[in-house]
Amino acid sequence: MSEAAGGEGTASASGSSTGEARDRAIAALVARDRFRKHLATYVFVNVLLWAIWAFVPSARGDGGVPWPLWATLGWGFGVVSQYLALNQRSMSEAAIAAEMRRQAGG
Repeated sequence: MSEAAGGEGTASASGSSTGEARDRAIAALVARDRFRKHLATYVFVNVLLWAIWAFVPSARGDGGVPWPLWATLGWGFGVVSQYLALNQRSMSEAAIAAEMRRQAGG
């Protein structure tokens, strides 16, 4: 019976680190899902804006810089920033996992 209790204690101790790893994995998946939704919205809205500009003659303005360009560039900056932050987080998680493996082995 004491072996079972010891096994539970070990499972509990590793369960907390497993739980933390699971929470981090879930957070990363949620962040990726949010990025995909943001990107899909960006593409949809920008296609709509450019279509309005292209097919509605009165929406073209004075013939200068196309007005949808400002939305595409401004919002695109946000999308790229989110993408870079997402990948930076992934790289740091990989570094954390590698360090945890190194410490466990040494």
